[in-house]
Amino acid sequence: SLLFYITETKTNCQKENNSQEKDRSVLKAVDNTEESLMIRFEFARSTATSMKILKSDASPPKSITDDAIDSLGKVEKHSSDTGEFGSAYLAFLNVWSGLKQMPWAYCNISQARAIVQEAASCLQKAAIDWGRKSTPYENLLLKVAEADAEGGFLFGGLLTIASKRYHFCIEKSETLSNKNQKNIIQAHCMAGISRLSLSGFQQPSETKEAHVPSDVAEKFSRMSLVEAEKVVVDSESGRYTGIPFVTKRSREFHKSLASQLVADSLIRGGNFDDAAAFLESAVADTPQDFEAVFALGFFRLRTVCFHTDEEALSGWKTAQKQLLKAAKLDPSKPSPFALLGYWYERKGDATRAIGCYQKALQFDAAHPVAGRGILRLKGFYEAKSLCETATNANSPFNGWAWSAIGMHKSSIDNDNEMAAICLQEALRSTDISSPQNESMSKFYSVTLAKSKELSDTWTDLALCYRRLGRFSAAIKAFNSALFTVKDKLSPSAFVSWAQVELELGLVDEAAEKFQNVIEQNDTSLVPVASFGRGCALLSIAQREAHDGKAGSAYSALTEAISVVKHCLSSTENKSKNFLCMMKILGDMHTFGNMLPPDVFSDEASELKPTDKVTADLQSQISFIAEGEKYYRIAEESI
Repeated sequence: SLLFYITETKTNCQKENNSQEKDRSVLKAVDNTEESLMIRFEFARSTATSMKILKSDASPPKSITDDAIDSLGKVEKHSSDTGEFGSAYLAFLNVWSGLKQMPWAYCNISQARAIVQEAASCLQKAAIDWGRKSTPYENLLLKVAEADAEGGFLFGGLLTIASKRYHFCIEKSETLSNKNQKNIIQAHCMAGISRLSLSGFQQPSETKEAHVPSDVAEKFSRMSLVEAEKVVVDSESGRYTGIPFVTKRSREFHKSLASQLVADSLIRGGNFDDAAAFLESAVADTPQDFEAVFALGFFRLRTVCFHTDEEALSGWKTAQKQLLKAAKLDPSKPSPFALLGYWYERKGDATRAIGCYQKALQFDAAHPVAGRGILRLKGFYEAKSLCETATNANSPFNGWAWSAIGMHKSSIDNDNEMAAICLQEALRSTDISSPQNESMSKFYSVTLAKSKELSDTWTDLALCYRRLGRFSAAIKAFNSALFTVKDKLSPSAFVSWAQVELELGLVDEAAEKFQNVIEQNDTSLVPVASFGRGCALLSIAQREAHDGKAGSAYSALTEAISVVKHCLSSTENKSKNFLCMMKILGDMHTFGNMLPPDVFSDEASELKPTDKVTADLQSQISFIAEGEKYYRIAEESI
């Protein structure tokens, strides 16, 4: 109500305010009633918005983030866009929200960096124009927010910078006079370091000995938990954390975050019993705390789903009980319903699974677990409207929806241009681009195999580019797909990649990839790969012959014939593959006409030179005549 009143009053004052240019100096701003009033309204509006965001249990509205992004670089007198009155810094706090929830929810890495830079400029301007120096705490918040942006929350961040910023803030926070501020900063940064270690980042060390990431993560997450527990909720001193409800939410958030990181660290280290005991202790201490109850339910479900020992298999009911309790404690949270849907799906109860998934999507249209579950159980056609709603949610976790729509556009609608756009959006989403940073990613699939969703999305995009004739872009996309799975790309993707290279004239690379597929002995792909390798080797032979390397050309040609003939033994007559192979064999033998007769000679022969020439010529004619035979077989098979 306060925010609405301030905004309406400010709008009415703006309508009455004349457009005469006024001096921006402090004295005249104070003397001029209208201008001074506008400044007060502007700052009051930003402050009221900040209070609303900090107090709300929901995520900050996307409109707040959009406003901050849209204002970047704009300059208007007496507007929050300028950052002149501190509004840009308040907008930065609203968008980041790092003291009470996972930050940067609606930004990409470039936007996050720009917002931090704009906020820093705002504080500098305030110091120069208004004599208002920024506090050490405000400066530290900027550094912490930068570390969060670079530290894996957003795709494309620089982990080394994040680690340095976290360590810097821990050190500098010791100088803060407000204990709550110090404890929250340290709890947040230690949790950040723990999260970096769990993602595989090697933390800097004064010694050269290697550290186990899970050990480093456990150490810092436990330290984070200790600092969070030191926060005094009823404190009323200091800025931004001095208000009791803000301090309480920050304390709860960081305790929950640290507890989950401790459990994750213990799990990574194989200490499942210790992780269970830790989470159970947290629930015993705060049985009505949603985060603690949900963390235990999450752990129980993860244990029974991804471990096959007898004790784990007996824990299905325990996992369900904890998740149901979490859902009752806070029915507005989507994740318990999503995981209950996963639980029912694994137990074979599709009807209840769909009901739980749909309930989760009511609270979060882009929930990555619920969305994928609906697609698995109902298919794209029935879930199409849900996918479209998810893409409109502008969530960082709606990659599953963009990917499903992109695949439909490509395979059914034959709209490869739109499919490419959708797949690009999917690749920008956190749940596709960096699922390893999300604990929920364990439940993106019902199989125990490691997900290849990122690689598959890059491959699908490459195929779209190929169909659009954008071969260079297709090659880059295939390279990205290969990079994500570390040389374990699917055989079908290698075939498609090799075909693009063949079309671009990269015959050596194509021949190598086709051979890779042949060696994997996928019966459905061997005929295609053999034909492709034969074509590539024929092109190599033609290139070598053009360069005057007749011997190399003949070797490539005979290898090509051998590859295709070997595959023919498993290829049925009259099939499309059979006809193509007969045709390419005819082309290969016919190409022998372009080589000198001596390459066809029998090296073991002891004929006289004059007789050897005749023999070589006869061998070449016989070789070429084979081509006519294959052409006739192909013609008769039509």
